[in-house]
Amino acid sequence: LKGYVDIMKIKKVVYIIRLAIKQCYLHVISYIIILLVSSFLSIIVNIINQNMVNEISSSMEVSSIFIGLTIAYVSLFFINSSAGFLVVMGSNSFRLTVDKAFYNLFILKTNKQNQENFLDQKFMEKYSFINNNITKVSSLLESLFNLMFSNFAVVISSVVFFAIYEPYLLIYLFFRIYVKKRTA
Repeated sequence: LKGYVDIMKIKKVVYIIRLAIKQCYLHVISYIIILLVSSFLSIIVNIINQNMVNEISSSMEVSSIFIGLTIAYVSLFFINSSAGFLVVMGSNSFRLTVDKAFYNLFILKTNKQNQENFLDQKFMEKYSFINNNITKVSSLLESLFNLMFSNFAVVISSVVFFAIYEPYLLIYLFFRIYVKKRTA
């Protein structure tokens, strides 16, 4: 029974995500893009910083490559510093739009109810509960998207760096997984 309840909760969350994407797809996509760009920016800044140090330590003089890397680093550093503002702005825009969409959906469903239902105590308790918790839907979606897409860049870059610097270890890991599946 517990597994069934968990599946129902997952189905409900997936339904809410689909509804939010259907109602506010531009804001959802823009928020996801902002999260991905802000995540990748910090990684790119670190890579450029590492290349700057490698360039200056290898030649011990200021080269045109070092100057180019410095300009790119300073530019991306300022953009990365403002990424927090962009994420908050995208989050606020996303949440307000999703709140409005779900509130409008709630109002449409409420308008279809008979007036006598509003005199019923149980109906009014459900009505008040839903009305007071509509903003929690956007909060849930924001947390999910933030978790999925902010960490997505970190995981992808970690796998790429792992593959670049430790390819034999990666081959060993895949071999171990393959052997474990074959013996199980």
